[in-house]
Amino acid sequence: MIRDLDYMVNELARPLGKSRRPVISILGLNLATTPYSVSITFAVEQVAREHGWQTYIVNTFSNNPPANVLDSLLSLRPEGVVFATMGHRTVNVDERLIRAGVVLANCQTTQKGVPCYVPDDEQGQYEGVRKLLERGYRRPLCIHLPEGSAATSLRRKGMQRAFKEFNVAEKDQAHVVLINSQA
Repeated sequence: MIRDLDYMVNELARPLGKSRRPVISILGLNLATTPYSVSITFAVEQVAREHGWQTYIVNTFSNNPPANVLDSLLSLRPEGVVFATMGHRTVNVDERLIRAGVVLANCQTTQKGVPCYVPDDEQGQYEGVRKLLERGYRRPLCIHLPEGSAATSLRRKGMQRAFKEFNVAEKDQAHVVLINSQA
């Protein structure tokens, strides 16, 4: 009869004291609106499912998520929260997220004791510019993120390291700084 009715257990309504599958919540800053972010949420979901965990994604569009967004996310009583952003940036993490066991993905914070994993922007830029220079390009046009982005100085450092290695003179480098970017 249960199968005939297509019944499924409502995990959120499961009575107290009964076990439920563990939950990982993902708080996404601008992830839902950015095509490049799919790999971040996909990786979290894939690993969680492999270990029998459920995932819930709550999107925010502000560096400081409103209280009602955090309430919604934390009401799921997650065992942990992944706070992921589109574009390597520095964020301020709400104390409630820290208590819930937050890990930052693609972002960092100046707050102590908050684990994060970020791309190696310096090494990535170095390797990309190096490949171009190996192929014979000697007058590259460099398009930079706006100042203030966490990745900007790291990428410039990697680029300059490759230019120095290949003796590319400053006069042969053309630089353009983007005015507005989410990278």
